[in-house]
Amino acid sequence: MSMKNLQHLMVLAILLGWSASASAADIVYRKSTTTALQGEITESSSTEITVKKRVGKPETVPVNDIVDIRWDGEPAKLNLARSAEKAGNVEKALSDYLEITKDPKSKGNIKTDLTFLIARATAKLAMGDPLRLDDAIKLLDGYRKANKGSFRDFEAASLLGQAYLAKKDYPNAKTAFDQLAKAPWNDYKMAAQTANARILLLGGNVDGALSAFDAVIAAKATKPAEITRQQEAMLGKVKCLQLQKKHDEAVIVVEQIIEKVAAEDSAVQAEAYVLQGDSLQAQGKTKEAVLAYLHVDVLFTGEKALHPEALYHLAKLWGTVGEADRAADARDTLQSEYPNSAWAKKLAGG
Repeated sequence: MSMKNLQHLMVLAILLGWSASASAADIVYRKSTTTALQGEITESSSTEITVKKRVGKPETVPVNDIVDIRWDGEPAKLNLARSAEKAGNVEKALSDYLEITKDPKSKGNIKTDLTFLIARATAKLAMGDPLRLDDAIKLLDGYRKANKGSFRDFEAASLLGQAYLAKKDYPNAKTAFDQLAKAPWNDYKMAAQTANARILLLGGNVDGALSAFDAVIAAKATKPAEITRQQEAMLGKVKCLQLQKKHDEAVIVVEQIIEKVAAEDSAVQAEAYVLQGDSLQAQGKTKEAVLAYLHVDVLFTGEKALHPEALYHLAKLWGTVGEADRAADARDTLQSEYPNSAWAKKLAGG
């Protein structure tokens, strides 16, 4: 090889090395745009992060606009684990998150975020397995105390409230949701209002809960997240109507939700179909109720708070429409995937 060619190769290697280094960055995915923001996250608080871009002025992103963050230098497996969680394969995601903590690259922001991701996945699984609730609460509470002012803080407070709610610890649930209400964005405040209305409902105050849900429904909502919060409040209203035996009205409201809900709002869709099934069942429309519950079993298995409930009803109803084998399948799935759930125990007569 000539000296000239060797020099060219050396220059090329230097340029390639510079290019690889230059491409390394934190990547922020946002709700407001499909264009990812790349750079270095230099500041972070409970309400916003600041990204120092390679070109131009630093950019500030409010926390309620963040979909996710990929960290500079993170293990490749981490993004696969996030994808598994988003797809509803939460058990696989949790296993991967725990394994990734052993990777030498898992330090700094990556290590801190993994702590949250592990807590979030545990909380999601605890919705279908009450034996995990204490672990979820411990992990979420520990994350919040160790990372005060984290951009994940409000999300952690919401998850913590949900875990306490599932445990029927209403005072601590309210404390967590009151923290969520301190967020500066309308959609977070609406979420807190709806959550506290659910506490009223679970405490037997149907009229008070209905009034609180109606207040959220009546609020001005223009952004997608605000519309989702209104739909969540509408689901709460449906539950109130059902408790008042107003199933005709409940079916109308839930159909409005199903018609307008965004495709990505799987939790809203799953709860809507469960509630639809409940009212249809109360009206004696068994086949239609089965179809409603089946939506959850087929499309929304990642919603661990609702999938076992749908399976319970399918195990009870399939046989009444001449599908004994499918009833057995639903029963087996409920008992194998959610053995500790209230629904599995109810099916077993406990």
